[in-house]
Amino acid sequence: MLDTLTSDIEQAYAIPMQKDPAWEQKNKEIFSLYSQVSAHKGM
Repeated sequence: MLDTLTSDIEQAYAIPMQKDPAWEQKNKEIFSLYSQVSAHKGM
């Protein structure tokens, strides 16, 4: 379920595959959500 959510977030918000501090700064809320979901994916 979380795998699907992370994929959906990646596609909807064009999250870069490589770390991009400029994108992260511009999209703080989206990046925060994505990071939290990704961190819990393996649990």
